Amino acid sequence: MKKIIISFVIIFAAFVVKAQTGEIKGKVIDAESKETLPSASVYVTYGNNTIGTITDSDGNFTLKPLNAGVYNLIITYTGYNNYVYEGVRVSSEGITRLPQIALVSGIDLKAVTIKEYLKPLIPSENRIEIIAGDLDKIANNRNIIAALPSFSADITVTENNEVYFRGSRAGDAAYFVDGVKVTEIKVPSTSIKSMMVYTGGVPSKYGDFMGGCVVVETLSYFDWLNMQRAKENKRVSN
Repeated sequence: MKKIIISFVIIFAAFVVKAQTGEIKGKVIDAESKETLPSASVYVTYGNNTIGTITDSDGNFTLKPLNAGVYNLIITYTGYNNYVYEGVRVSSEGITRLPQIALVSGIDLKAVTIKEYLKPLIPSENRIEIIAGDLDKIANNRNIIAALPSFSADITVTENNEVYFRGSRAGDAAYFVDGVKVTEIKVPSTSIKSMMVYTGGVPSKYGDFMGGCVVVETLSYFDWLNMQRAKENKRVSN
């Protein structure tokens, strides 16, 4: 009986780690009057599904739960041109806060305001977020462990692939792939959706250890489908 209970706890814990999602927060206003716009529709598509919400009486919205990835956020409101916020990044453990979104009133239903999301220049303290597009720009990205120093000066990797976080001892690092703790990361970079690299202040759910932590989430079919659609839309727009 004890073995059954322990097995259930382990499976449940792995599910909780995997189930972590992020969210997008923002505020919608009138571009000219600066007044807030309540009940504006805000949504993204994920695979064949639409995840949406509406703004509250103060024009604020929270869109969740969202898997880690890159989304095109769409805002519509009666009497205003549609608005598309392209390339909004969402991590599996955080909140993406957008600047105020100003809608332009008009009668041309085909007119669309398009804005590109800019990733903040200053990363969160002790935590680095990497998504698939970032990995493409890193040298030696086929070896995820060897590429870690490219993300932070606090990480050192030896020729034997031993990882040191801020001078910690070898073996004080932890690795998770899709919620499962592993001894090393053997995942091709092309199958990675996102990575969270903690150089300190590691969340307690990942365990108690002195070094850092690397959390990898791999692409699902819907993630791959979204990426292909985004590439196709970009090709058409160009």
